[in-house]
Amino acid sequence: MSNILKRTIFQRNFRKFNQRRITQNIQTRIIRCFNDDASSSQLTEGEKYLYDKLHSKFQPTKLQVEDISGGCGSMYAIEISSKELEEARLKRQEEWKKAFERIGEKPPPIEEEYDPRTLYERLQEQKLKKEEAFQEMTRFSNLIHRLDEDEIEFLATLESEERVKELEKMKRDEEEVEKFRRFVFI
Repeated sequence: MSNILKRTIFQRNFRKFNQRRITQNIQTRIIRCFNDDASSSQLTEGEKYLYDKLHSKFQPTKLQVEDISGGCGSMYAIEISSKELEEARLKRQEEWKKAFERIGEKPPPIEEEYDPRTLYERLQEQKLKKEEAFQEMTRFSNLIHRLDEDEIEFLATLESEERVKELEKMKRDEEEVEKFRRFVFI
C-alpha cells in the first residue's frame, strides 16, 4: 500500500474514532446530568474516588464530578454545594473585612451571585433599564412643546384685543374723572 492510501485510511479511521468518542462523551454527560449517584457505573475510577472523598468531607447537597481531561484523570470539573463551604466562605469574607478595617482601606467588592441567564438576556435587561431611565429623564421635557405659527398668531391677537380693551377702559376712567372734576369744581 502506498503512503497516501495508508494516510487516508488512518485519517478516516481517526475521524470515526473521534466521532464515536465525542458521541460517547456527550451521552455520558447527559446520563450524569440526570443521574447524580456515585455508585453509578458511569463514573470512572478517578471520578468515584474524588466523589467519595468530597462526599465524606462536606456532606454536600449537590455534588457532580466529571473527568474533563478525556479519560486520563489529569483534570476534573467539580460542582459542589454544601452548608460547610458556604459558612467557610462567609467566615473568610468577615476576616477579610476586619483585616481591611485594621489597615484603614476599603475592602474589594463582594463577588456577585451567579446569574444563570445567558449574556444576551442580562444585556437585554440592562438595556431596558437604561431606556426606562432615559424615558423618565425626558418625560418632563416631552410635556413642553414649542408654539407653531398659528398659535403665536392667535396669542398675538388675544394680546392686542386685551390692549384695546384696556385702552378703552382707561379712556372711560379718564372721562369719568373729568366729569367728576367738572361737577365738583363748578
